[in-house]
Amino acid sequence: MIYSNDEQDKKARQRNHAIAVNALPAIGVLLICGLDYLAYHKGLAGLLELYFGCILSPIAGFLIWQYNSSKWLKMPDGTYYNINAIQPAQNTQAAAPDKYEQEYYFSKPANWVTVVLGICIIVAAALLWLRTKMGVMISIVFASGGFVYLIKGIIAILNRAPQLKLDPKGVWTKQLGFVPWKAIQNARVVITKSDKNHSRSETILKIYLRGTVFAGAGQPDEALYLTDIANNNQVQSAIEKFMQNAASATAQ
Repeated sequence: MIYSNDEQDKKARQRNHAIAVNALPAIGVLLICGLDYLAYHKGLAGLLELYFGCILSPIAGFLIWQYNSSKWLKMPDGTYYNINAIQPAQNTQAAAPDKYEQEYYFSKPANWVTVVLGICIIVAAALLWLRTKMGVMISIVFASGGFVYLIKGIIAILNRAPQLKLDPKGVWTKQLGFVPWKAIQNARVVITKSDKNHSRSETILKIYLRGTVFAGAGQPDEALYLTDIANNNQVQSAIEKFMQNAASATAQ
């Protein structure tokens, strides 16, 4: 394993994990509630906004917890390791191909839907404030969400770089770079349902490399979101074909 196993290192990692995953979300909730009450006390916000802020604060805390939790990897001994401190494995022993057989890009139609959704949310927030005279803070929160969707969609539409490259020699992602098939233990596409009614789903490519810290913890070295990638339904079959061919070539 690449990480240290001494007790001092474990205590430091556990302390940093507790601060990032437990303390910061709680501080975020208290900070939002405190600022909300201060705005109400100073007459900058109404009673409705005070209630809205208190209801919103646990959601914000959950989002902070979710984001920070994704940055920590649980190790076999029960401790946690910050994935930003893990040195990427050097799997570039094989030369990357000059031209890849398959390249996958962002789906323009899917991201145009994201842009339109963002615009609709912004317009709805503006109308909500103009017609109902609800608090400015509530309208700003809704409009901010719309801007997030709008910017995300525009960035994806303007991004013409491939997000995934596949070839008989190996696979390329922005995070891992080029990795030959012999360095990959497993690679598979996983479709997860994001709500109870299964009306929305996310497509994720999980890549497990050999002999890395992530492998020791049973976690993927790469979890690439393919939901907004065009032709993502072809990725799994292509990976299986290339990995089988690479295994046959190695056995010969």
